[in-house]
Amino acid sequence: MIQHSLFDPPRVRPTDPITSHKAAAKLRVSASHAAVLEALASGPATSEQLIARLTGRCSPSRVRGAISELCDAGSVVVCGIGET
Repeated sequence: MIQHSLFDPPRVRPTDPITSHKAAAKLRVSASHAAVLEALASGPATSEQLIARLTGRCSPSRVRGAISELCDAGSVVVCGIGET
């Protein structure tokens, strides 16, 4: 049996119904949120520092999107310290 990690992309075939594709897209967002929160567990970071911490796990645009979404949800707070 193959054990998939949280960061493996969801598997959807091109022939799967649109609802499957929508569900997979939501899972990708959740995985990127988890990755950003995990990266922040080691301390505060700028978006560029988070991108560097998550190289190979999330694209830079997905990291930035996840940061924004987590801020909107109140899970991450921008402290205004750091330079990008």
